[in-house]
Amino acid sequence: MPRPRTTAPPLAPAGHDRSGAFPHTAIQAVHDAGLLTADRFKQAAGEIGTLLSTAEQLISGATGRLDRAVPVSGAEALAAKVIAVRHATAAVQAGVRLLGNPGLAQDSPLERHFRDIQSAGVHASQEDTALPGIGAEVPAASGASS
Repeated sequence: MPRPRTTAPPLAPAGHDRSGAFPHTAIQAVHDAGLLTADRFKQAAGEIGTLLSTAEQLISGATGRLDRAVPVSGAEALAAKVIAVRHATAAVQAGVRLLGNPGLAQDSPLERHFRDIQSAGVHASQEDTALPGIGAEVPAASGASS
């Protein structure tokens, strides 16, 4: 029987989809072109995509190694979680800033992502306890004595 996969699903795709679709479907501006053609929307979409892609790569890399029974240190797993949460939070916040009030409407998938991501950092291990643990392993990994 194959071992169950631990790989997490892609991070916040509905939020990214919503911030990408809204300018096309809901607003026509900037010389009668969809807002997505405006440089600031292209830049924000690139930032959001980069943040989510990096977060997904970190989590998928760690879980993929676990799926292959390759050891992942606690510090490495914690570091991936800390950075992935930071990136996902920044991506959703960028989407909300980009869309403004419509991004926070109750029927917006982005609104749900915004509420969910606010709680991601408080799940164990929280950043304030994870970072000292990660820092404690740095001297050991580099061969320095404490």
